[in-house]
Amino acid sequence: AGANGLPIFCRPRHFVRGANVYSVPLWELTSRWMPEELKALAAPAGRLFGGGASASTGYPAVAAASAVAGGGPSGDDVIAAATPSWSAEVADGAGSPAPDEGEGGSPHPAGTEDAGGPEGDEDQDDDDAASESEQSDIGWEGPLGHESRVWSRAAVEGALLVLRRVAVAKAAAVADSAAAASAAADAATPSAPSSYGLAMSSAIFSPAAHAAGADAPLDKRLAEVLAMREPHWAVCALRSGHFAGAVFKGQEPVVHKAIHRYTIRAKSGGSQAAQDCTGKRTKSAGSSLRRYGEQRLREEIKELMIDKWAEQLAKCELVFVSVSKRMRSTLLGTEKEPFLPGSASKVRKLPFMVGRPTFEAVRDAYLKVASVIFVEEKNIDALTARFKPVPEAAPKEPAAPTAAAGAAVAAAA
Repeated sequence: AGANGLPIFCRPRHFVRGANVYSVPLWELTSRWMPEELKALAAPAGRLFGGGASASTGYPAVAAASAVAGGGPSGDDVIAAATPSWSAEVADGAGSPAPDEGEGGSPHPAGTEDAGGPEGDEDQDDDDAASESEQSDIGWEGPLGHESRVWSRAAVEGALLVLRRVAVAKAAAVADSAAAASAAADAATPSAPSSYGLAMSSAIFSPAAHAAGADAPLDKRLAEVLAMREPHWAVCALRSGHFAGAVFKGQEPVVHKAIHRYTIRAKSGGSQAAQDCTGKRTKSAGSSLRRYGEQRLREEIKELMIDKWAEQLAKCELVFVSVSKRMRSTLLGTEKEPFLPGSASKVRKLPFMVGRPTFEAVRDAYLKVASVIFVEEKNIDALTARFKPVPEAAPKEPAAPTAAAGAAVAAAA
């Protein structure tokens, strides 16, 4: 551990200014690193992928777990090439990416389709877009954060996290005697940190783990995720006629696509479907184009999810989505006809706002959920304070009767 108590691979390039945390992608963790409290739980990681092999290494789960606990080749300890922190790429903490640029400076990259529409309509947001940031899929109430728990809730730049307090690792042996003496002196210093915070996106954990009321399910899931070095996850976003989706393995996208259709009403704002639901079905050339755009968008997303990407999505452990309630059926299908049959449990709603769906936006969202947040001990309370349960007020005891009151009662008797 470093002087601040954090693991030594937390480098200056990982530091998130303004939040005072370090954001380290899973693929930049050293291969053998695992908090001492979680090493015993790391072995079952391979079960996540439907067999006895780890998705990141291809070796049996037991071998992968032993590599995390203390085995594996020394070459794996080399930290991967620098990857920009997600906080530096997301403007204002709201997930607003830069516009797409394809070949020749075109605003739509390869794999992106644009059906056109009146100029200026693209900047209009869906009137239902506010619901995209709600946390209805996450059990955000309950005993998490109680003084008896090592887990608590936190937030960094608008992204909801769950944070665990981890004891600072003590070196088992130090080759250099001078370094050993220095480490002993630091440990004896009263101000030396005894713990640090380790957090990940709340979407990584299942609703059952959030609502369990115990630390064990969260510990088990955290150990499984930390054992990964190449998470195989997908991110899809749909908003205001814009769709973007990608399947990632490690830090590389396997497949990705962006689609845009003209569905938003100019000046008035809101989608044509929302306007039609009010009972005022407008008959005009523009409204007909918008209805056609909505229909084509549904058809193209369905074809992508159940045909072109079916094999890739089936291999994903988790599929993160950012979509409003009203448009959820367009992205994921209905209960009778789901686009991901038998995979409802692996669909998780992103616990932060995603800007206009583009490949850059879903890539930034993936980097957020695939990064481990490290917090110095002195900064933990600043991230968790507003989520701590409010202590129940003790019942007030009745006041003892005064001497005057007692005399009045005696006189009345």
